[in-house]
Amino acid sequence: MKGIVNVPGASGADIAAHNLSPEAHPDLRQEMKDLKKQPSELAALIVAHNADKAAHADISSALQTVTEKQAQEKTQLDKLAQAQSQAAVVYRTVTLAVANWDASAKTQTVTVTGVSAKETDQLIIPTPALANQEAYLDAGIRATAQKANSLTFTAESTPEEALTVYVTIIPLGGGTA
Repeated sequence: MKGIVNVPGASGADIAAHNLSPEAHPDLRQEMKDLKKQPSELAALIVAHNADKAAHADISSALQTVTEKQAQEKTQLDKLAQAQSQAAVVYRTVTLAVANWDASAKTQTVTVTGVSAKETDQLIIPTPALANQEAYLDAGIRATAQKANSLTFTAESTPEEALTVYVTIIPLGGGTA
């Protein structure tokens, strides 16, 4: 329909509020006071008014502010999503094989993808599988060292069976210990 302004993002409520505002359309309000004008003349005035970008600056300005806020919020949400994906808790399963224990040092180093060389980057929680808990605890096994993508376990006594260990890696953000 000729004479209707399309303001992208403006709702009907935005436009209605604008049109009802005493500050909006002073040019049209003045012209309409002259009741002698023909409807076609008033229609032409409305079309000319709606073609004037400055006539609807209040709606455009408000929408621009809303759009900018939405863009800022999207940026913040994107950053949060990225941080969450980088801060995802990781779970790994490793096997402490009987043949891989160093008999004299009673240590075994296993590959654990995702382990950082820096201890303060992550909280690493090794937990034996339920079926292996008794043997793990009886052998006095504990994680004693870490390097990039590996953990070293030390035992008080070398276990006589392979043990399954679940390793939980929780990012800490590189804080200080």
